[in-house]
Amino acid sequence: MNNSNPKGVIAALQAKVAKLSFGQQLILITASLSAGYLIVVKQTLIDNPWMVFSLFVTYAAAGCWLLMTGLQQKVANQNVNSLDKAQTSLSSELQDALDALQVEYAEGKWDATIDVNQLNEENQAVAENINAIIESQHQSLMTLSEALTKLSQGEFDVTLDAKSKQLSQVSQQFETLGGYLAKLRTEVNQLSQAHAIGDIDAVINSSQFEGGFKDIAQGIAEIVDRQAKETADFVAVMEELGRGNLSVEFAPLPGQKEVMNKCVDRLRGNLKGIVDSVNWVNAEHEKGNIDMTLRADMFKGQFAVLADSVNKIVAGHIDVNQKAMACVKAFGEGDFNAPLEKFPGQKAAINETIEQVRSNLKTLNEDAQMLAAAAREGRVSVRADA
Repeated sequence: MNNSNPKGVIAALQAKVAKLSFGQQLILITASLSAGYLIVVKQTLIDNPWMVFSLFVTYAAAGCWLLMTGLQQKVANQNVNSLDKAQTSLSSELQDALDALQVEYAEGKWDATIDVNQLNEENQAVAENINAIIESQHQSLMTLSEALTKLSQGEFDVTLDAKSKQLSQVSQQFETLGGYLAKLRTEVNQLSQAHAIGDIDAVINSSQFEGGFKDIAQGIAEIVDRQAKETADFVAVMEELGRGNLSVEFAPLPGQKEVMNKCVDRLRGNLKGIVDSVNWVNAEHEKGNIDMTLRADMFKGQFAVLADSVNKIVAGHIDVNQKAMACVKAFGEGDFNAPLEKFPGQKAAINETIEQVRSNLKTLNEDAQMLAAAAREGRVSVRADA
């Protein structure tokens, strides 16, 4: 030990005394008093009692001072240990409560808080402050959730009650988002109204949007433009078919739009089938095969009705012709009274022609019989009326 530093010596002594038990410290003070007495007796003349008393009091004071210093250090150490234990207890209890809260949050229970009744008095105040923070954050989340719900339901003018700087920023972003959505809705409505009145080349002005909203507007414009072009192409093909151009082509469309190609092909096929069938029947009739008709069973719907109607028209004409020819045949066989039914409408001209022929044949027959009778009677100068 370095005796040149009294403070260092004293500090070292205090540390050592503090480590002793209370009993050991009592022994220490007793030993100090005894040592002081022996030193005084040995080194001081007996005839100087004041010197003896002074040295004795000095050693006694030193021993008592060492004892009191040790006790103070021990009490201080005990207080530190007590604080460490209290801090450990506080951290452990709150940590358990926070761990339980984290589990509830993981399960989606956003309104969960710490149960302060399960904590000791020291921890309750801390837990109540934590709960207050949680309640504030939960209220902000609920406000945000309600605003998002309204926004998803089409309430684009939704606003947030900004009670904090962060929520104020979110409110501004919501207003911007709602503004873009409202503007996009207006553009789409105007586009729909324009197309409803036939303005199929109307599009959305995407230049007034930014970012993803501009992409959406451009995407809608592209879809509308593509649909308008395909519709125009379809109309052009139908127009050509209506004009009898059954060889017109319709460009193949992808995906589900292919049904448009199938419709055009089916219509073209039915029309071409009717035309080809009529041409074939006509050719057969020119060959004299007047019993040939269209195969109505090869068609469906109104195309079958059309084929059947053509057959009825042809059959009607054939029937009239056959009845007229039967009457003419009877005339040829000398039956000038052969009947012929009265035909309707313009077909009545056939009746008029047959009746004129009938009348002429009867007159001619009467004149022939008159001339024959006159000849038999020798009246050769008799003539028939011209």
